[in-house]
Amino acid sequence: METFFLTILKGLAAFVATVTLFLGFGGTPPTDPVATLAPLVISETIGEGIKSEAAEETKSTEATDTETRASEDTAEVPGSITASAGLLPQSEPISQTVIEEVLNRIRVPKHEVQLSVPETNDIARKAVVNIFCISKSGGLFEPLSGSGVIIDPRGIILTNAHVGQYFLLRDYLDIKDFIDCIIRTGSPAHVAYRAELVFLSPAWVENNAKKLSEEDQRGTGKDDYAFLRITETIPKEDGVPSSFTTLSPKEKSDRDLKNLPVLVASYPAGFLGGTSINRDLWAASSVTDIVGIYTFRETEPYTPDIFGMTGTVGTQEGSSGGAVVSLEDGSLVGLITARTEGKTTGERELRAITISHINESLYAYMGLTFEAFLKKDLRDIQRIFEENDAPRLKKLLEESLDKQ
Repeated sequence: METFFLTILKGLAAFVATVTLFLGFGGTPPTDPVATLAPLVISETIGEGIKSEAAEETKSTEATDTETRASEDTAEVPGSITASAGLLPQSEPISQTVIEEVLNRIRVPKHEVQLSVPETNDIARKAVVNIFCISKSGGLFEPLSGSGVIIDPRGIILTNAHVGQYFLLRDYLDIKDFIDCIIRTGSPAHVAYRAELVFLSPAWVENNAKKLSEEDQRGTGKDDYAFLRITETIPKEDGVPSSFTTLSPKEKSDRDLKNLPVLVASYPAGFLGGTSINRDLWAASSVTDIVGIYTFRETEPYTPDIFGMTGTVGTQEGSSGGAVVSLEDGSLVGLITARTEGKTTGERELRAITISHINESLYAYMGLTFEAFLKKDLRDIQRIFEENDAPRLKKLLEESLDKQ
């Protein structure tokens, strides 16, 4: 009998030790699953300079309850999200993950689907649009298809800079309407509106203009955003609606994003040819969880700038600029911008920049938070952009094309 109980106790001890090791409460932390993925589109920028956690074991409990805060000697962007210095990596470099590695060791709120998935999907499908561009010469520009999200009742569309850049090239080679971009809605996508470029991240163009003639023009995802404004319907006689169905952007902390159930909606076109994209492009959406959180920063304070999702049909070309919607509160928490490599969508990880990253980038350039930006008369923002930034950014893009 004594031997039997000893055997049971030893088995329990081994089980507790295994669970303790797995959860990271002691011993060597488990291998980071994200680090084993295929080479990432954004691996170079995100992987470099990243630090791993070096907080002493005696401080681990305190770190668990530490709230998000920026370092004292760093100016904080109003409304920005920064990860707690007590929770973030502090010493040796690791591959790919920063916030993800630490979040594996802290208590993360259990997320549950709070909203009706069919209702959320219906709203997302109405707010997500297809941005379809064709050129008079064909070739490199024939055709171009991306996605966007209506985020303001006035018809303001948030999309990627690598999609919005073609609005800058509208009169390329001094040919009027050399590139014609229209907004399409519905399934299959049909012509609905015309739009104008309000603002496009100058930092993205400055860092990625040389990639315009390359097959993959997305870059890392950093600063990859642009704003469009719906100006008229097609045909004009229909008149622009007084209000549009929207998805409201919302910043979330690293803890709030960890394992969050989301709905992903876009117009994927990676497996379609030019004719099919024109006639048979359908919106697609799927439900998944956020599986990885990353930062573009190499020094503190680290911020949750981009996150990954798996198992979505949207992990293909054409989804750039699509929506990632929280199934807890229905807010827009990310903008699709990049993906990992893989032969099928199931083998790829879809990447989306966070609203907090856009907020920080906007503030760094304009001195406006995302919320303050949307409260402005965006026609004034557009006029200032066209006068001060657009000519220079257009020249950078044209110089890249002229070298081909």
